[in-house]
Amino acid sequence: MSIALAAVVFSALASVLGFSLSLFGKVSAHDGLFQEAYFTENFLYEEIASADYIVPNGNPRSLGFTLIKVTGAEQGQKITYRYTYYSLEDKTLKRHSINTEKKLQAEYIGQKMGVNNIITGVEGITCDLEDEKITLDILYDRKGAKHSSKIIVANRTFEEYH
Repeated sequence: MSIALAAVVFSALASVLGFSLSLFGKVSAHDGLFQEAYFTENFLYEEIASADYIVPNGNPRSLGFTLIKVTGAEQGQKITYRYTYYSLEDKTLKRHSINTEKKLQAEYIGQKMGVNNIITGVEGITCDLEDEKITLDILYDRKGAKHSSKIIVANRTFEEYH
């Protein structure tokens, strides 16, 4: 009798433990996605807002714009340009960037660039470019955890780069 009672209690505890572990896995996946999305949104906002110039990008893989950061001009040093654009490939948001002393045609940068993965699990991203602002709508979907966000950045330098 006591063995049967212990078996019933043990099976009930095992069932509750299994449910708790399953719930923990789902909560952990959502939490991880939200943390990475928060980092991504802040990173994109800061990089776009700090660009010296924002120009259209004709590369069909890009989100439609290139960020240009100019360094050395204020200090009287050799001027360097950092060209950066973003793309979505295989549900991964990627950052493409190159530092050079040459002024490039930013419409389509054909040189080899460094590539960094920003975040995985991006289901889709849309980019709306206007004269005064850039709006990014990002839809995340990773292991059943879904999240969406909108980033709006004031744009004060669009197409001034010559």
